[in-house]
Amino acid sequence: DWEDNRMKMGVLYNWAGATDNKNTSDEDQGNTEYGADHVKVRGICPVGWHLPSDMEWSDLEEVIAAAAANIYSTEGASSTTSGFKGATGWRNPLLGRKMKSVDVGGTSKSAATGGFDALFTGHVDNNGRNFFGTRTYFWSSSSYDGSRAWRRDLISSETGVYRYRDSRSFMFPVRCKKD
Repeated sequence: DWEDNRMKMGVLYNWAGATDNKNTSDEDQGNTEYGADHVKVRGICPVGWHLPSDMEWSDLEEVIAAAAANIYSTEGASSTTSGFKGATGWRNPLLGRKMKSVDVGGTSKSAATGGFDALFTGHVDNNGRNFFGTRTYFWSSSSYDGSRAWRRDLISSETGVYRYRDSRSFMFPVRCKKD
């Protein structure tokens, strides 16, 4: 149960809580290219860290997918390492496995040794808690429109990473990125 695993799994946030009601305005209107003026949203993250934007999630996916074995995962580079930016839905058929904790059947190194190490926290929506132990979702700081924001999913039965937009009222975990 999630309450029993709170220390290991962390906390779930709605988008306003995760971002402190700020977003990467350069991506609000679907602009998927960012430059030097890219807005970093600290939100719930500690000083010196920020909530990754949708584009930063895409960049991370490319880096993990292209990495040789034993850098972030025990798996080597994926055969498909491009085409992440802008694609909605399932992306890179092997990347999800490299991001999932070995505790849930993935090949990620531990977080302490540089891996992504995702656990399946599930989420909370209008119907209550869902998918604990089989899925996890992560907020980005990027708004899709006035009521939805971009997220990433990892699912136990899939080997890829899913990019989609969801209601800002849903509760997902976050991953912070070092500034």
